[in-house]
Amino acid sequence: MLQDRNVHRDAQALRKAVTVPLIVPAFGVNQDEPIFSVIPRYNFRLTDINTFVNNLATAVLTVGAQVVEPSAVAGNPRLLQGGAVTTFLIDEFWRRNGTGTAFTNIAPTAAQAFTAGELFTVLDGFWGVALVVVDNSNLIGVISNSPVQAFATEELAIAACPEPRAFTGSSGDVGRVAILTINAVGGDFIAGTTNTN
Repeated sequence: MLQDRNVHRDAQALRKAVTVPLIVPAFGVNQDEPIFSVIPRYNFRLTDINTFVNNLATAVLTVGAQVVEPSAVAGNPRLLQGGAVTTFLIDEFWRRNGTGTAFTNIAPTAAQAFTAGELFTVLDGFWGVALVVVDNSNLIGVISNSPVQAFATEELAIAACPEPRAFTGSSGDVGRVAILTINAVGGDFIAGTTNTN
């Protein structure tokens, strides 16, 4: 339920209900499925979310909600995973366009490379941070605030995470996908050169 700030907290507000069958894309079943989105015309406060689900299958179903900016992605990835390579894996996710009117499902990316022109180094023994972003054409990029990073803790690194912005080859709105933190151990981490494990 979305409620105008000027409405008394105990007043009945307009409610919106939606009934949609769950449609699972061919490439996976363990994913978020956007069902309904609301873009309020005025300031609002989120006072309550009520859900009722008829589960006609044996799979576990989780219902969630989030408040995101129009250019942000909906349904953040559940996984960023490195390996014995210079790339990393991104789990599938949903993104919405800049007006919030359309959803697109982005399939898992098995080998996401660091974006040229955004490469950075994390000094040995320190933390670094980068932001994984996606644009209107579903191109994924990795951006950073500094070419050399040396944060004493992961918390400090996250606090320095860049805001979404255009990157080499991007077009249209750019939204957040995930925050990538890196702890350099045993040597400097050089994006695009050092293995992500």
